[in-house]
Amino acid sequence: SRTPRAQKAMMLLILLFVAIANASNFLNVSTWNEVTGKYIHTGQMQDIELHVVDYEGISRDPAFKTFLSVLRSTNTSGFSRNETYAFFINAYNALAIDMIIQHPCKTDTSRCSPIKSIWDIGSLLHPAWTMMAGNVGGENRSLDDIENYLRNPKPFVLQSEQADQNTYIVTHLSLVPP
Repeated sequence: SRTPRAQKAMMLLILLFVAIANASNFLNVSTWNEVTGKYIHTGQMQDIELHVVDYEGISRDPAFKTFLSVLRSTNTSGFSRNETYAFFINAYNALAIDMIIQHPCKTDTSRCSPIKSIWDIGSLLHPAWTMMAGNVGGENRSLDDIENYLRNPKPFVLQSEQADQNTYIVTHLSLVPP
């Protein structure tokens, strides 16, 4: 029997790969596929099967920087609903990884103490989720901005759908550095 954390990690991984697969129809995500294929591997942590991210490897790979540039320059205005979800889920995952790369130390100490998860970035009043994560489609966005957008991706959600919508879209990986 899997723990809720393991189940969440598995669901998030599935979302990541669905987003990559769906995005390939409208956006060249070959660089993102290359990065995820090289630096995200199956592993275990505390007997929980999950995907381990090699943040150091990603930080040195020019393909990752290329994908971040693609996120900045992509015009999303003509995307379908599925394309929008796929694009912004990929953006969220890439920017969350970049957030960990850009903030390798806990901010509450005078010396560099390596972070153990994305939760260690920022502070109680200004957590990682509210910090500017990057530029997507020409707009600076936090991870919270992207999650909120995915809950109501205008112009795709109709008023009647909003009233009936009982699901919460989880768009991030469980980002725990090794």
